[in-house]
Amino acid sequence: MFGSINWLYVGILAGGAVLCTALYALYLKKYGKKTAIAWAALPMGAVLGVALSKLVYLIMTQATYLSVHGFPVSSPAPWSVFGGLLGVYLGIWLAGMLLKEKGNMYLELFAPFGMLLIAVMRAAEFSLDQVGLGELVQNEALQFFPVCWSVSMWGRSVWYMAVFVWEAAWALLLFVFCLIRQGKRGPSRANGLSMTLFYFCLGQMLFESLRVECIRLGFLRLEQLLSAVVCFALVCVLCKQYQNARNVFVRWLPALLTLCGIGAMVGWMFALDEPSYTRWVVYALIILTLAGMGAVYVWAEKRVLNKAEGGRA
Repeated sequence: MFGSINWLYVGILAGGAVLCTALYALYLKKYGKKTAIAWAALPMGAVLGVALSKLVYLIMTQATYLSVHGFPVSSPAPWSVFGGLLGVYLGIWLAGMLLKEKGNMYLELFAPFGMLLIAVMRAAEFSLDQVGLGELVQNEALQFFPVCWSVSMWGRSVWYMAVFVWEAAWALLLFVFCLIRQGKRGPSRANGLSMTLFYFCLGQMLFESLRVECIRLGFLRLEQLLSAVVCFALVCVLCKQYQNARNVFVRWLPALLTLCGIGAMVGWMFALDEPSYTRWVVYALIILTLAGMGAVYVWAEKRVLNKAEGGRA
């Protein structure tokens, strides 16, 4: 499957990239920014996105293995969504530099469209056979779209959890939420880039645990670890920006709580690999932990906004 180019998948990604660029250009025009940056970023983001997606994938697969149904295999989809997104962001920043504009504001304005691009990437996984699917679903009451996805095997339809559909829906929800938030607060105060990245990574920590195909290091899934590192770094940035705390502990408390949440997630990942634990209970604990981490981010962000507005945190 991965030995040749899947032109349907490539075509969907290319069409999605052009669509996101056109919408981004219109968005820049709305806020009086240079639309040329959007079109200049398209080829650079495409090249860097492909290159970094492959590079990050290769880095993660060193001393690791790809697991399918718990067994190591050697023919994974050769890309990383994090590397691809990083390449696109870098392309936009470089386009801004070339046209002598500050890249930070253009990245903030691109934040919702980055999530739209992720939604397209995830939705396109329907063309990659079993990539993006979860476990086999034998309960006939659940064998329907979008809960499950049908795959033809042995002359009959076999149903798997449609994880890639849920990931696409989550990214699409973040796209809409970020647009609304930027419309209400303005791009400079919406903190769109940080917010979308944080909640995208929260979603990744859940969805990656549901995928049967993942890059592992022992019982740990590396995409989850990378997501956790990004979440922790973003909360640390908010803590650093909050400078009027009474003491250091209060200032860095959100980072400490986020780290505790990450530690809990490591424990839940270990529990998922142990047959003695009830899986639905573990997933309930995962969702509660991620919800708590999301609440901590909201609190940390609100403190910084209150400080900027001269209010009390």
